[in-house]
Amino acid sequence: MRYSLLLCCGIVVSLSVLFGCSRSEGPAKEAVDYEAVVHLADSLVDISPDSSLIICHNFFNVYPYFEDSLYIAAKLTEGNAYFSIGDLEEAIKSFALAKDLLSERNDTLQLINALSDLGVAMRVSQKSDSALVLYKDALSLMREGEYPDERTHLLASIAILYANTGRLDEAKGYADRALVASKEATDGDLIMYANSSAGAIYNLLGEKGKALELLNQAMADARSRGLVRHELKAIGHAIDLHLRSGNMDSVNYYLRRGEELSSQFPTTSVEGLGFLEEKHVVLTAMGRFRESLNVQKYLQSLQSKSPTFMPYDKLWLRMARNYKGLGIADSMSVCYEHAVSVADSLRGADADRQLSEFYARFKTSEKELALAKVESDKARSDMWLTIAIGVVLVLVAVVVVGVLYVRNRRRKAEMQLLQSHINGVEQERGRLAKDLHDGICNDLYGIEILLQTDMERKELLSEVESIRSEVRRISHEMMPPSLEDAGLGEVIGGMVVKLRSTYPSIEFNYICSPQDGWEVVPTLYSYNLYRICQELVGNILHHSKPGRINICLSLDKDEVILSVSHDGEVCEGSPCGKGIGVDSIKERLAAIGGKADGLPYSLEMKISCSLR
Repeated sequence: MRYSLLLCCGIVVSLSVLFGCSRSEGPAKEAVDYEAVVHLADSLVDISPDSSLIICHNFFNVYPYFEDSLYIAAKLTEGNAYFSIGDLEEAIKSFALAKDLLSERNDTLQLINALSDLGVAMRVSQKSDSALVLYKDALSLMREGEYPDERTHLLASIAILYANTGRLDEAKGYADRALVASKEATDGDLIMYANSSAGAIYNLLGEKGKALELLNQAMADARSRGLVRHELKAIGHAIDLHLRSGNMDSVNYYLRRGEELSSQFPTTSVEGLGFLEEKHVVLTAMGRFRESLNVQKYLQSLQSKSPTFMPYDKLWLRMARNYKGLGIADSMSVCYEHAVSVADSLRGADADRQLSEFYARFKTSEKELALAKVESDKARSDMWLTIAIGVVLVLVAVVVVGVLYVRNRRRKAEMQLLQSHINGVEQERGRLAKDLHDGICNDLYGIEILLQTDMERKELLSEVESIRSEVRRISHEMMPPSLEDAGLGEVIGGMVVKLRSTYPSIEFNYICSPQDGWEVVPTLYSYNLYRICQELVGNILHHSKPGRINICLSLDKDEVILSVSHDGEVCEGSPCGKGIGVDSIKERLAAIGGKADGLPYSLEMKISCSLR
């Protein structure tokens, strides 16, 4: 009812102002009236975006000066209103037109707003590369101390982009800078945005106290000002925080509060979708897998029409967890494979490189700005002028030498990483060739011999099925795991599920302690430990004829321990201890500083590595 009343009031005031403009005399009066219309539309974006859109469209129908600053401001307001109701395509069109018009004008503040708003729309539509370019352009237009409101909004948006790509440490850096900038900001909406975004990132980093403080502040500010949209956004992050902490009473409270607030918005709005994304996570945690899956399928059906904040690969991953909870292994495997495929396309090496370079340039820029400020302050006094110049020259020299040194080290590290990657690829190719030669080729040769005899068809079919299973095993081993989002414990569990279906005659036991919290293990460690486990199990199956294989994975403070044992034969002598698999294990252990007991092969092999 309140929003309907605001809608009617907005339209009436808008039309009254427009009619007043048409009857007024002189350009000064006309400009003041049109500015009032645009200001009214902008004030309604967060309260009633539908009303804001109607006012903008009325404005465009009568405003005579196309492409001037007021027209561009109205386009930005229109874009934000479209974004709020979930029409992402129209929002991008409005922001892009405003940006193009501002590129030909000398209006830095408006151009920063256009670049930032368009960047947010691109990020929500899963176009991280485009968003990064827009954010970089906007940041390049700002100087230290200028535009605190816009700087707060931009830094918070960049923090969210880095968090969505899993780069939480860099995301925290931008979030902290956004909080610092918000101290000078005057726009209460942007201050709440910075607090809410920073709270969400601290939550992901496990700093619960700081996260709760920021989120409570954002929710309190939103409630005191009657801004339902901002409160609902903060509630979504608060639900995740309490869910991670196991505070189910708080989860249920905020879930009920969120249901109440979200009913005031269309399901396809930004707020409605954001709450649904948090709701299906809660349902999964409660064991209500089917209900969670229904919400996920609905969100999946809207991905081409409305903005979704959860990256597509994470949505597939959470769907896989629901299928796992329901005991539907085939659908679980399909969803895991989709998650890996989408993750590879969204976060390729080039995107990661751009993010790293952008963060490095930003930090360097801040240092240069600080240095310039010091130089300016010292230059005010003639008495210290000579000393200031000397200090600046020395600092510049140190910075240049430091930059050259860092670049040289980075270049060497990149070359070493590239060489390691090439070596790994060649070793994997060699192992694959050996598996094909020793396994499938020999099996095919056996079938060829059988065909020359009176072998029964049933036995031949059994041989063919064995070869098909072996090919499938090799292809699965070559698929890279999605460790960034699933965690090491969950991915090894998925591997055990596949092993059980491939080798039904062998008993596979898997113990993972703890069940959750594996996201603290860096991706480099997780990936190498996964490959080491895969290699150990593969060698046991190949050489030891086991009846049972036990895999135990544990995380004790800052140490990961992987234990693989079996009841088969102990492999001794060549080729058991001299294959490329053993070399691969040793190289991976060296890459993560790990230790091993029982290698090359024994009844129990133990791998340990410290995360410090």
